[in-house]
Amino acid sequence: MVAFHAVAVGPYWRTVVAAVHADRAVRGRALVDAGIDRVLRDLSPHLRFTPTGRSYELSYECAFGAGVVLTPDGRGVTLVPSYFVPQPVVLDDPTGPMVLAYPIRPIRRELTTGTPLADLLGRTRAAVLTAAADTPTTSQLARVVGVSVASASQHAATLRAAGLVTSHRTGPAVRHALTPLGEQLLRAGTTAEVSRR
Repeated sequence: MVAFHAVAVGPYWRTVVAAVHADRAVRGRALVDAGIDRVLRDLSPHLRFTPTGRSYELSYECAFGAGVVLTPDGRGVTLVPSYFVPQPVVLDDPTGPMVLAYPIRPIRRELTTGTPLADLLGRTRAAVLTAAADTPTTSQLARVVGVSVASASQHAATLRAAGLVTSHRTGPAVRHALTPLGEQLLRAGTTAEVSRR
């Protein structure tokens, strides 16, 4: 475990810690500015918090199949930002608060990522891949990158066919997210650019 940590985690630990701190700051500002509803609503596209009077009911779309509905019943929910989980994970211990580990958003990057990545994918497609790190809808993707919705959809389809993003319908919208391969490519492109400087 120590050897694995030294190779797989240690070199990136400062990035992990910075990303977790950035996420906590964003959540804290959202809590102060907009309230707990905004914080819960923005945690993940795989979670649905429904107010039920004085408490919330959590609908959880887990990686293993159909959705699960959990009710904290006044025990509270401890939010744990995680750099490593791809989807939310819930620990529901009836003797204590529900623990919800959720994937954090990567630290905001420039839309035109490192030059090597833009050279490989093209400037617009590299920007679409970068923007997909925030799990946007197609219209949000178009707005962030500065292209039409049709163009954003076409770029997302190309990235999806290459195994770099996934797309899931949530209600009337389609959300796009990075696959592990897409995250790896994005990180490699950013690292390459930093090393060139």
